[in-house]
Amino acid sequence: MMNLFFRKLSFRKLHIKLARKKSNKPLLDDLEEFKHIKPDRDIDRVRQRYMQLSKPELVELIIRMEQYISHQNQYWLKNEFEKFQ
Repeated sequence: MMNLFFRKLSFRKLHIKLARKKSNKPLLDDLEEFKHIKPDRDIDRVRQRYMQLSKPELVELIIRMEQYISHQNQYWLKNEFEKFQ
């Protein structure tokens, strides 16, 4: 019974160490990096790439994407406003 307990405990520690693996990929600060995203990209491959990122890296990526979207919306609104003048 004790042997089973220690075996399960060692597996749990191994599992935790594997789950906390961090990615070494640096995140760029340039908003222009989102311009190369293609609509017909392989979603499964993108999902796997995002799954390798840590939680803080994902938060940073989401914030930068929101900034990019906000910037593009402002640009679009400015152009639409200028069309009507």
